Amino acid sequence: MFAEPLTGGAITLVARTAPIESADVVALLEALTAHVPGLELVTADPLVRDVARGHGFAGPLRGALVPDATQSQGASDDPAAVRDAVQRLLPGIAVGVEKNAGPARALLRRAVSGVASTFNLFARPDENAPPTRFSVPERSDLLIESVARCIDTTIAIRRRFGRAASSARRVSFDHADFQLLSGHNAGSADRSSGVIHMNASLASLEGLTMMEILRARRGGGGSAGVPAPYNQIDGTTAHEMWHQMEGAVEARRSMDGIELRRGLGEALGVETLEQAVNGVRPRSPPAGS
Repeated sequence: MFAEPLTGGAITLVARTAPIESADVVALLEALTAHVPGLELVTADPLVRDVARGHGFAGPLRGALVPDATQSQGASDDPAAVRDAVQRLLPGIAVGVEKNAGPARALLRRAVSGVASTFNLFARPDENAPPTRFSVPERSDLLIESVARCIDTTIAIRRRFGRAASSARRVSFDHADFQLLSGHNAGSADRSSGVIHMNASLASLEGLTMMEILRARRGGGGSAGVPAPYNQIDGTTAHEMWHQMEGAVEARRSMDGIELRRGLGEALGVETLEQAVNGVRPRSPPAGS
């Protein structure tokens, strides 16, 4: 890894090899903590930030991280504990957690998502709006901050664009298709169901490392760079939300067009404009009807 000092005790991570062992990140953090008074770690790298949070660093969602053993984020796959950890990073968003889904529903989720076990978090732009459901892998190496970034970006877009963004009813970290499983795609949007699929590998330490290994073997690939303090999770979430919004706008315009044609047709005494225009064709109403 390559780091350079900023003002005071701030250190920014300039670059790192990919993939990288988390033990190497821990070694660097320990060295920096021991030799840099007033250390502040400035990076948008999701792997480095997660390892830092798990080893005595704390800070806001996209801000600098500082050593603070009292705020260390321990590994947990308990849904309630995950919800609490996410909530601490999102003070302006009320985050809820689903209670036990039951064995039948859990089996169905496993078959559809390609993820062994998942649970749901819920968040909404305001108390009157319907919530967006976030399906999250249930595992001890879950990248809490990455999940929080996804929720924060989704809710920020819903607040900004209102009705146009309300079609995003569910965001699922999964491997629902081969492009996600192989790491070729970071996400996809299903306009018909209102579901955004986020690559489940982006949400776990093991998954993110494997995604980096696969991309290195292919000689690169993945999403375009996102300027700090944002990272790939922010960029992918925003990109797929845009696809959902685009689909909703197109569908609404299509419905508006159908209503317009129907109204024009009724003004001419037929059901639709097409029936009036094509009155001389077979199965069209008689002229003047």
